[in-house]
Amino acid sequence: MPVVAGAKFPNTPATILGGFGSYSGVFPNLVAPYSMLFNLTYARPLPGKMAAEIGYVGRLARKSLVQVDVFQPLTQFKDPKSGQTWAQAAGLLRDQFEKGVTPAQVKANPALPGKVPFIENMFPGAAGTNFAGSATANYFFTTYGTYDGSDLDALNDMDRERGADGKCISVLGCNTFFANQNAGNIAWSNAGRSSFHGGTFSVRRPVTSGWGFDFNYTLSHSIDIASTAESASGTAGGVLQDTFNPNSFRGSSDFDIRHNITANAVVELPFGKGKRMLSNAPGWLNQIVGGWQASTLWRFRTGLPATISNGGIYSTNYLNSALAVLKPGATLPENGSGYNQNGNPSIFRSTTAITSFYGQYPGTTGTRAIIRTAGMSNFDLSLGKFFALPWEGHRVQLRAEAFNAFNNVNFTFPTTTTLSLSNPSTFGQFTGVMVPRVIQFALRYEF
Repeated sequence: MPVVAGAKFPNTPATILGGFGSYSGVFPNLVAPYSMLFNLTYARPLPGKMAAEIGYVGRLARKSLVQVDVFQPLTQFKDPKSGQTWAQAAGLLRDQFEKGVTPAQVKANPALPGKVPFIENMFPGAAGTNFAGSATANYFFTTYGTYDGSDLDALNDMDRERGADGKCISVLGCNTFFANQNAGNIAWSNAGRSSFHGGTFSVRRPVTSGWGFDFNYTLSHSIDIASTAESASGTAGGVLQDTFNPNSFRGSSDFDIRHNITANAVVELPFGKGKRMLSNAPGWLNQIVGGWQASTLWRFRTGLPATISNGGIYSTNYLNSALAVLKPGATLPENGSGYNQNGNPSIFRSTTAITSFYGQYPGTTGTRAIIRTAGMSNFDLSLGKFFALPWEGHRVQLRAEAFNAFNNVNFTFPTTTTLSLSNPSTFGQFTGVMVPRVIQFALRYEF
């Protein structure tokens, strides 16, 4: 029999020269998440057979499951000579780009961006790679000329490639800033933590004397550092933007609903035997006017949080494209449900709202829950009629039910295509609506 080749543990995959695949894994010290629940409610009866409740509901979750990219490039690597980190150095180049310096200007005048110590010390081989000029000038051109501002793509070149002399561009050698084997490795960890605090208020009346209702209002706020990690969101669900600083992604949860109202009511129409009106109606008349019941269910909530993508630009890791942040000095544009200048349903009143945002800086985290999408309001109505049968306890009910009875237009969450800095012409536009009005009829025999 052939001899099985010896195996080593842990296994180290072969070094690659590029590529954008990723692995997935689990931290070896993973433990079970836990949460702490708090609630306090005060209730008292009110006149008219009603009751009221006011309360507090809280939940604190710790060691929740989130995914981090353990192959994230060394965005906080510090140059021992200058004391600068890569994030700081790349941020200085970004400052110049935001002030209007273009790749063409730098190519024509390589002295324009000056010299950034980190780049000069770490990537001396970058000098002359695109044109005659300093490492800083060529790094700027690679970032904003070759890769249109995608910082990690530029760093990837500097980390993996060799100059004309065959030597690594990086003074520390190739594959210093990126993992040797692949572009990403998402691993489940216990880095998650979240909190929920809510105040509740309810007024109720049980169905007596032919009518009753419920009214419930919740004011709440849910905060976490990543949402949907443990749901059916796929292998990339809940991946943090910055593995080195998990709490920087803290913000309103993707499912946070600030104001939530539900109300329902049931009314039996006061006609027919045993009712206030026509209580002595003969049987044939009672079959017509008696046994009517109407009910309604109303739901309202404010809009869910949303982030704005800077698709195609990678500033911190290769598994999450950059997100938008509000430009310094800019005011957050009015957002919610409305129409833009083209008459299209949109979060913003004009597509020019895009000028208030730009992508996150290299090595930083974009802003979660930077805006709120459209809220939702929905009325369901039903009307039913009972027909008594000659046998005791037997009756037939005919019902007509209307869901979204008033045909309210509730816009769905915008796609990442329209909520992206790469699409200025349709920025913020809604692309879909919830289910329109639906009417159904039912016939039920009860015994």
